[in-house]
Amino acid sequence: MALKAKKQLREFHRQQTGHDGVREYFDRAMLENQPRLTDLIPKSLWAYLAMLLLGVISIYVCQQAHIYTRDLQSPEFPKHLFEIAGPGNLTSWCMSVMLLMLSLGAVFVYLLRRHKADDYKGRYRLWLSLAAFSGFLSFEVATGGHQILSVPLARFEMPSPWNEASTWWMMMVSLGAMYFSIRLLIEFKSRPGMLMMLAMAVMVLIAAGCSRMGGVIGESALTTDVAESSLAMSAILVVSLMIWLNARKVYLNAQQGKTSVSQLTQPNHATVKKVVAENSSMEDSPQELAEEQDAEWDDWDDLGGDDEELVEVEEEYDEYVEEDFEQPDGELDEIDEEVVDEEAERDYEEYESYQDEAEVAEQVQQEEEVVYSAYVPEEDDSIQSDDSTVYETPVDNSQQNTLLIPPKEDKVEHESFDEDAFWEQYDLTKMSRKQLKTMRKKLNRLKRKHAEKQRAA
Repeated sequence: MALKAKKQLREFHRQQTGHDGVREYFDRAMLENQPRLTDLIPKSLWAYLAMLLLGVISIYVCQQAHIYTRDLQSPEFPKHLFEIAGPGNLTSWCMSVMLLMLSLGAVFVYLLRRHKADDYKGRYRLWLSLAAFSGFLSFEVATGGHQILSVPLARFEMPSPWNEASTWWMMMVSLGAMYFSIRLLIEFKSRPGMLMMLAMAVMVLIAAGCSRMGGVIGESALTTDVAESSLAMSAILVVSLMIWLNARKVYLNAQQGKTSVSQLTQPNHATVKKVVAENSSMEDSPQELAEEQDAEWDDWDDLGGDDEELVEVEEEYDEYVEEDFEQPDGELDEIDEEVVDEEAERDYEEYESYQDEAEVAEQVQQEEEVVYSAYVPEEDDSIQSDDSTVYETPVDNSQQNTLLIPPKEDKVEHESFDEDAFWEQYDLTKMSRKQLKTMRKKLNRLKRKHAEKQRAA
């Protein structure tokens, strides 16, 4: 696939290049630089406010145009363009555009929701069905295609409203709207704003249906054609705005998830680069720090060696981050805490055992010194050396070295390991749990080596 894509890219470059070797278009015209379909989702709330205002103005203009042109008697004026019922007029065109916008917003939601990680039941298919339903309604509103139902209805003899194609069409549309309302209610059960907009749209649709039944509930100002058309267009506008706001929410949630993963991987790359820089600087230092350098970088598995090893470390950390996101947070935290506590206790016990051994060795050495001091001959304090005078202190010859008595050494005070200086070398805020666990192991190992050096000294 990669070779095929490169081949197509070369062919595209060759097509874009003219006879004189100069391309006709800039790099922005290349396929990889073109915007994606989901980039058309508005990110600013002002765009949705403009969409709402534009829809309200369109509804108002259509209704006022019908009111002011229905009483005109001029035969030359095209009054049918400003009708509010039937196809082929300005109102049906505006309603068709609103339904198309609703369908497009549902497609955007479908393109994003199908990649949701926890959608095991495949509820994202709802948005594709909603897009197809609203697209079909847009076609019907613009063309009046429901009139084809009058052909099969002509074979049956039924009373007045049941022999009309519009009655059966409204029943089918009502059933579809009821089904999608229930599905959207389940989809938005944890989002009160969307539930409020959905409830508003359902109430407006019910009012439009009641306005359609003027002969049943009685004639009034709410049962006129103007009221019916206004309510239907208002309901479509509210649903369309709701779908687009949901598309924006889904898009932002998807991008925030991606950003969080990249933010988790960025500290790892920065830490690795810092380790490589420090390791290269340590290689130029004198040989006196060679042992300390080996002890300090032993836990990082020689990160500063080769670029291939650096890449492997980055890939391992990325896999660790992905596994971290796949597991539940509560279980992962408990597992990490248990592992860290067990390893910390084990390292602390090892360090205490080394300290106990050092104390025992020191005690044995002190006892040997006491035994050796018993063999030292006591000299008379009155005897003074020839070189001393009455004003001088006698020469202290008590500390003499013989074959049986080793020279007395001064007691060396053991210095404790400086943990604060160790932790100040690193930025703990940019380390993950795995790195902190590695640093604790490293600290305990340095403590043991420090204790061994002190004991050997």
